[in-house]
Amino acid sequence: MAVIQRLEIEVGGQKTEFDIIERAGRNPKDADYSGPEGPVRLVFDGLVPRAGASTLIDRHRDGLSNALDGVAWLGAMRQGPTREGIARGARGNLFGDGEEASALVLADVGLRRTVSEWFRAHSRKDVEPEALGAEMQRLVLRPLGAAGYDVPFPDAGEGLQQVFPLVVALERLRREGGLLGIAGPGSLPYTQILVFVARALDLAGGDLTLDQQDKLAGWVAEVCIDERFGAAPTHMIQAEWRALAHRLGLPHSDPPRARDEKRHPAKECWRFSMAWARSRGTALVLADQAPRDGHDNSVHDPYALVARGTDGIGMFIADGGGAIVTSSLRQLARENRGGAALRSPANRMVCPPEALPALRSALFQASCPDTILRSHLVTIEAHDALIRGELEEFFERRRVAIQEAETLWVQRRAGNVDLRAEPRTYAQG
Repeated sequence: MAVIQRLEIEVGGQKTEFDIIERAGRNPKDADYSGPEGPVRLVFDGLVPRAGASTLIDRHRDGLSNALDGVAWLGAMRQGPTREGIARGARGNLFGDGEEASALVLADVGLRRTVSEWFRAHSRKDVEPEALGAEMQRLVLRPLGAAGYDVPFPDAGEGLQQVFPLVVALERLRREGGLLGIAGPGSLPYTQILVFVARALDLAGGDLTLDQQDKLAGWVAEVCIDERFGAAPTHMIQAEWRALAHRLGLPHSDPPRARDEKRHPAKECWRFSMAWARSRGTALVLADQAPRDGHDNSVHDPYALVARGTDGIGMFIADGGGAIVTSSLRQLARENRGGAALRSPANRMVCPPEALPALRSALFQASCPDTILRSHLVTIEAHDALIRGELEEFFERRRVAIQEAETLWVQRRAGNVDLRAEPRTYAQG
């Protein structure tokens, strides 16, 4: 259990410190501290000391409470929604083992929807409320397309129970302003990345500077593109954390080593899959281009579209895209070519699904505005090839544009990506 080591209060340039002397028990809520008037025992409710132990602290408890409002501490071992459920009307909170996170989700329909989206994307189950009589209710997991087969969280496995409070905490943070400039856990839904982000926020005292936010976002894109968490052993995870802490200027018990920042060439993505971290990195870069719809209006919150999964990342070229595209697709099919291109990132764009037909219609016109083309990383040369029906050339030109945008996006955030592009073309498979 974490114990506050030091409490500092600064008033008018004069700083007063309370340093821990001794813990009172194995898992204490209180401990002895050295203060300006001698040793004092402070009892904490969360991160705020109770009144009565120190006159100085009492005078500033309200300010301290306001400064720490919303900071949540979740332990290493967390608890998911219980089988027995909770009383209707319970408001819930986020602390300790996350036991009350389910009450937060039950009380907030919007929060439940976004948490459910995460579980739908990564376990193919929705999070739904279930009544337990007139006074009690609980959360269950409902497999997609299997109404009537609800699964209580304790029967769904330890992993989903452990991650539930963390997803609730990060989704709640995103809704209340967030810190990363991305749309929360749905954007990069890999437990190790979430743990690193939470650890960085912890060491930074719950708030990152704008520069740290940018560098953290760059690091997230790097690990997605490099796939370094595919099957990394423990010592490599530790090395990654040392490198990240050093980049953000955060304290760490072990100094970074020279090999911690060593890069292996990133593999090129040949098939766009939202389950693959590298594809998520590509989607984040596509969203960062400020994509526009078919009427040349900005797409609202493109990061949120990425967070929701494949529905917001449609196929650029598909059947129904016009006579030129349809005939070219049929030609590729007859020659057994182009399958890799159609499944690749070069055939993806960030756009709400309901706006996709109008966007395709605009893109397949010779008069398509440059603002629309640029926002989807389509160069003039690539667009000319598209209009001519030369899909192979179109895919290759957009492929290069996306790779360049990825590298530049990470470099602007103090990162580095060495992308090892394959010499063959998509059409060569």
